[in-house]
Amino acid sequence: MIDPVQVLWSPAGATVPSLGDLALVDVHDGDTPSVRMSVRMLSIDTPEITAISAEGALNVDRKFADLAQWITDRKAPITAALAERVLPKLEKGGTRQFEQGTKAAEFAKQNTAERLTRPNGRKRNLFVRTADAPFDTHHRLLAYLAPNYSAAERKTLTRAQRATFNLDMVVAGWAATFVIYPSIPGELDLPMLLDAAATARTTGRGIWADPLTLPGYEYRCLDLDRLRGVPHFELNIDAQRLPHLEEGVVYGLLPESRCRRGDAIRTRREKRQSKVTAVVGL
Repeated sequence: MIDPVQVLWSPAGATVPSLGDLALVDVHDGDTPSVRMSVRMLSIDTPEITAISAEGALNVDRKFADLAQWITDRKAPITAALAERVLPKLEKGGTRQFEQGTKAAEFAKQNTAERLTRPNGRKRNLFVRTADAPFDTHHRLLAYLAPNYSAAERKTLTRAQRATFNLDMVVAGWAATFVIYPSIPGELDLPMLLDAAATARTTGRGIWADPLTLPGYEYRCLDLDRLRGVPHFELNIDAQRLPHLEEGVVYGLLPESRCRRGDAIRTRREKRQSKVTAVVGL
């Protein structure tokens, strides 16, 4: 029996987020527009610049100070162990995050410009590899980005020499790893990513030069008025098992060892449970 064919349907899709007053579409011909949109680089997480300005970062500092007092007064519904880890990182945490985020963006712009420029000064095209689920919940394209090398060039370059911009951010220490299942790097690329992250952290590159660094995902955990959990389950990517949980808190998991489960594969019950899980670093 032939399966019925659905001729008319309402296709699922994602809406491109607003880009303000920037040109959104450049029409090549009648059926081929070029669309400018945001790309969320896979497997990495840089410090946030959502404070917008140094003044905005000071506002976050003040709210973090209120949060610290709330924790000190033992009014926060968190364990003593979590309080001990969080409190030192709250002082000037907004300013630190904004400054690190600004430096990370500066490095990304400079690195991208340099690696997309050929020795003769001509520009390379950009190589884009998307995830199986191409958009995140903010409708950004999920992808790995790299200079586009010819087949002949690739034969002369090692994997490290033709690294993605994603990996470059981790090597320089301006990004923590942020691996989300099922968009996990391949069996050759994942060890490179984890080794680069561990080296950057242990040698104090980029954000890891400051022992009070809050990786972007930890910064986002700190609601401006209260602690809230990260809406992801995490597993130890080295041991391929779930880490030790105590009172809803993940303990002793190195930043580069974390692997998160994406929203698309979690049940409603898991989502509710994950809201009480706070993740802390070293």
